[in-house]
Amino acid sequence: MTEGVRHIAAGFDHLTFLLLLVLPLAFRGSYKERFIAVVGVVTAFTIAHSITLALSSLGHLSLPAGPFEVLIAASVIVAAGMNILGVGRGFAWPVAYVFGLLHGLGFAGAFKELAAGIALNWTDLLAFNLGVEIGQVAFIAVVLLGLGAIADPPGKEKILVPLGSAVAGFAGAVWILQRF
Repeated sequence: MTEGVRHIAAGFDHLTFLLLLVLPLAFRGSYKERFIAVVGVVTAFTIAHSITLALSSLGHLSLPAGPFEVLIAASVIVAAGMNILGVGRGFAWPVAYVFGLLHGLGFAGAFKELAAGIALNWTDLLAFNLGVEIGQVAFIAVVLLGLGAIADPPGKEKILVPLGSAVAGFAGAVWILQRF
């Protein structure tokens, strides 16, 4: 479990993508509506990346890691662009699911490195994935609590979402260049 938490804590691309999906949701509706929307996005991302993590880690899906690492960075740019343009607001959880499938392949690469010749089983995979989930939830909770402190004045969304998304999109472009 600890390895999963460590991986996600160092997985800035994964966390940035997830943050971009929940950032616009942090400012819309009541606290209850925000909570439900964020849980839906995080759950969709979790289910999707758990599927591809399991399939790849258990040998049912074998794909080269390099191109997927570039696509994970590109997913950050796509999510940033969606936020800046204000498109796809009603599709946050389907976007999280589709790109979560891709991100799961990145998690599988980390899990395979962790194994490094050791025979790992379902319980190891489950513990790793649980650690990833705990790390994600902790990160999103801290970010949303922080945003809650500044989200009260009206209009903050119009500044914070595009500005945060532009910075994250730039980071995604840098990651793409680094991965080529």
